[in-house]
Amino acid sequence: MKLLELSRRLAQKTNLSRRQSHIFLKILLKELIAGLREKRRLTLRNFGSLEIRKTSQGWRIIFRASQRILEKLNK
Repeated sequence: MKLLELSRRLAQKTNLSRRQSHIFLKILLKELIAGLREKRRLTLRNFGSLEIRKTSQGWRIIFRASQRILEKLNK
């Protein structure tokens, strides 16, 4: 799913306009990237966590899904 589709869906399910939801998602992504640049682990409750690790090939982003997400995906 692309950012525009995600912002459209967010707008449909909230009181936000499409423009507001698009801006919100862009800010969220910007802040997630800033957190990863600071080499911090980011946890989104009931979704999962992101962390950055240095490997021999460069930096890698590791995503670990939460137990709740895994259960919903496996239904």
